[in-house]
Amino acid sequence: MEGDPMKDKKHDAANKDELVFELPDFLSKFEKNSLVVLGIVTFGLTLARALTGDVDLGELLFFGKIGLYPLIFFFLTLLAIYFAYLSYRETKKVKKESVLLPLLIFLVAISLLNARGDPIIERSQLTVALALSTILLFVSFSFLNLMKLETSLGISLLISGIIVHTAPAITIHAQGYEWTGKYLAAMDPYFYYRHAKTIFLTGHIPEKETLSYPLDPPSFAEVRLMVSVFMASVALLLKNFSITVHDVAMVYAGVISGFIVLMLYLLIRELFRDQEPYNLIAAFLAGFMLIFNPAFATKAIAGNCEDDALGMFFLVSTFYLYALSFRRRSISLAFLAGYLLLLLNVTWSGYLYAVTVFGVYAALHAAANFFNKKSCIEHIPYFLIPVIMSRLSIIVMHPKGELFSFQRPEHLFVVSVGLAVLISFLLEMLRAFLFEKEKSRETLAPRTYGDKIVYFLEKHVTIISIVMIASSLIFISFFMDPIRVPSYIINTIKGTKVQDIIGMTTAEQSPMCDSLNADCIGTLTNQFSLAFLFGLVAIPSLGYFLFTKRLWGASFILAWSLPMLIGVINKSQFQFTASVPLVALGGTLALFLTAKKEDFETLRVVPTFIILFSVIFVPLLLHYSPSKLPSLQPQLIIGPFGGITPIVAGISGASEMVKWSSALEWMSKLPPNTVILTWWDYGHWINAVANKTTIAENRKARPWMVQDLAKFHVLIEDEEEALKLAKKYNASYVVIDYTMIGKSAAPHFIATSNLTAPPGTPGREGERMGYGSCYFSSESSQLKPRYEQTDEGLVLRRYIVFTCSIGGNPEDYIAAIIFQLTNDRVTDIKVSPIFVRDGRLMMGQPIPWRLWQSQTNASILGVQPLRAILANAINYAENRDMYISLPTFNTLVYVPAKFNNYMETRLYLGDYLDEYKSFGLAHPSIKKLKHFKLEKD
Repeated sequence: MEGDPMKDKKHDAANKDELVFELPDFLSKFEKNSLVVLGIVTFGLTLARALTGDVDLGELLFFGKIGLYPLIFFFLTLLAIYFAYLSYRETKKVKKESVLLPLLIFLVAISLLNARGDPIIERSQLTVALALSTILLFVSFSFLNLMKLETSLGISLLISGIIVHTAPAITIHAQGYEWTGKYLAAMDPYFYYRHAKTIFLTGHIPEKETLSYPLDPPSFAEVRLMVSVFMASVALLLKNFSITVHDVAMVYAGVISGFIVLMLYLLIRELFRDQEPYNLIAAFLAGFMLIFNPAFATKAIAGNCEDDALGMFFLVSTFYLYALSFRRRSISLAFLAGYLLLLLNVTWSGYLYAVTVFGVYAALHAAANFFNKKSCIEHIPYFLIPVIMSRLSIIVMHPKGELFSFQRPEHLFVVSVGLAVLISFLLEMLRAFLFEKEKSRETLAPRTYGDKIVYFLEKHVTIISIVMIASSLIFISFFMDPIRVPSYIINTIKGTKVQDIIGMTTAEQSPMCDSLNADCIGTLTNQFSLAFLFGLVAIPSLGYFLFTKRLWGASFILAWSLPMLIGVINKSQFQFTASVPLVALGGTLALFLTAKKEDFETLRVVPTFIILFSVIFVPLLLHYSPSKLPSLQPQLIIGPFGGITPIVAGISGASEMVKWSSALEWMSKLPPNTVILTWWDYGHWINAVANKTTIAENRKARPWMVQDLAKFHVLIEDEEEALKLAKKYNASYVVIDYTMIGKSAAPHFIATSNLTAPPGTPGREGERMGYGSCYFSSESSQLKPRYEQTDEGLVLRRYIVFTCSIGGNPEDYIAAIIFQLTNDRVTDIKVSPIFVRDGRLMMGQPIPWRLWQSQTNASILGVQPLRAILANAINYAENRDMYISLPTFNTLVYVPAKFNNYMETRLYLGDYLDEYKSFGLAHPSIKKLKHFKLEKD
């Protein structure tokens, strides 16, 4: 029977209507998550902006000048908000991605809007945008279920940290910025770079110094050069790709910083594993804050190839593996933690700090467990194994060709470990006596080797405690003064006051604050960003959790951060070391945030409000400008955490090296046996770049040689005596730069001190006195000539003012120099003296320079001719393109009478002595040089 053709056609049509094209599973995820796709597109466009540049669209409303990309990103922000609204309308729920992704896209847009103008600022803002878009990308992957959220957050922090901290290693190809990315960030990194080159070329660690301290080269047997070995090894592995040791030195700290951020994230997540999901928020917040933290970037930034970054990586990694070993009761992980602590010992002087943290934590943990009637020694095996393994460093660090020998541990090591173990066992013995029926392990069979060890220790706790008490008493009696133990611990935490003369002149040894007051909190917030304030809020909450909920993560964070908080207040040298624990402390505030619907009915609302208010409203209040919205951009959200500060600081740190580059190139061409007489500050540069010998360098390993240099510069007046000292070291050249003017008080203090006298000896400390620097002040000057009535009629006059710093007793110095120029000729010179009234410094009325000089015998000199300096000041107003901003062209030097004939005055300020004498500025007693001649090549 034949079918109905019309019916068949209708059936076919129906089949066509039912035909549906189904996307593959992978693509269907993108179709259903348009908001997430938008996040991925944002990353792609950010990368394109970084690689191709922007198109200027000119002025646009209140945005001012704007490019194409910011406009696109603001449109994407609006689109993301719209997609979030559609999601809410469909599900009636506020999803995480609906809040997080639009916020991140908006922050990227803000960063790109500000990526213009100054090339360094532009590159820094682009870097921030790339870091934020990287986080956006991986968070988007997690929302697509391509990876777990905790994995995506960890990877995004790692990559973002590397992006931000390696940015200073990239050269900016713009006029005047070609130097960026070519020099290390400071002086000290050149020490490790130099030895990395030596290891790369020879395959051996140098045994002793070869380019400094020519009369007594120090040994390197106990100098930690692991970072140099690391850089040389990486360079050797990559040499076939044309990667040099300098390339590795430039990026090493930036790359390592990313891994430090990752390890901190893992550590916080593990320490508070029993606080999920809040631990993940706290871990991410800590990692994010660390990326932009200014104090962290003082060492962990591209170009700074010192040992600090690698040491911090080993430290945080050790803590993470300890946390894993303790939580999992794994002895094998404890041994791995011990290996990393051993690497830390041979890498960084912060090793003892790590041991101190372990000790404080162990005591705190024992106390918290005793309070909760739990085992007070459950952590002992996982604590002692790493600490004991770390002492194997004697196998690595000993003179070449000699067998290693056992050395008595440092007092700090013994006190930290000994007290922690002693307190733990004493509390456990007391617990066993008071709460015998509630002993936690009596009814549990040991499951791991760690459990078996703890079970054995608990079983014999009384005997072990008695032995430990006896051993402690013997040690304290024979090796330490028992009365001084408490003060020793306090001084260690605060940072022992520097007693040696040379150390007293080093800025990083000075305290950051006099006391913990409002000014100090402001200073600490500037250095450690909002993380510091978050940490202050988190401290009482962590303390409560420690003793009520027995959160051992709380005891660890408090033991890590509180000693460093005290330490950094008393010694600014601890800034980098304190940065990670203080950020970790601040991150724990997120443990108390609202992460669930029911949290909004609890006290978790309070810290949530604190964080939101801090990162959003505080920047708006402090930096709002109604005339221009872009003034908000550098500070909004990211700014309170540090913003572009780490990137800019990493670049500016190398700017001083630019001024020395031509001189170092010239020195590199001198004969190999050339010895340079210069202040120790520049030793590492000359040793590493010019490969020439200096009398001393930045480690100041031979104090008496440093004092010889100090005497040569700012104590010796007899040129014959100075020449004799130079010949003592076979010095061929004397090198001085302008920074020696500002720091002259330090070498003068060293030169006039008694290095061999013990602390407290009368007359041990020298005189604190130096040059005064007088800077051209355009604000105080009258640069445009004006007519004035004189006895000779109307004349055109300018007044050029230089404001001065104080180098010693204020009343021996001047506050300002005022040059009167009549028809552009100097017709009068006056100075403003300084006097003290009610404890305050006051500036007196100007008096004639000749009157002041007749009373004080002081001088005013300059590195450049006076006429050139005054003409340069006039150019500031009349021909800005010709103005020279170098300090030698816009600064004069006030020379106290005592300094008139010091060698630094005559060598560095004596080239145009006749001209300054002709103006009556140079004292007649200043003598010209006979034996030293200026090298004009």
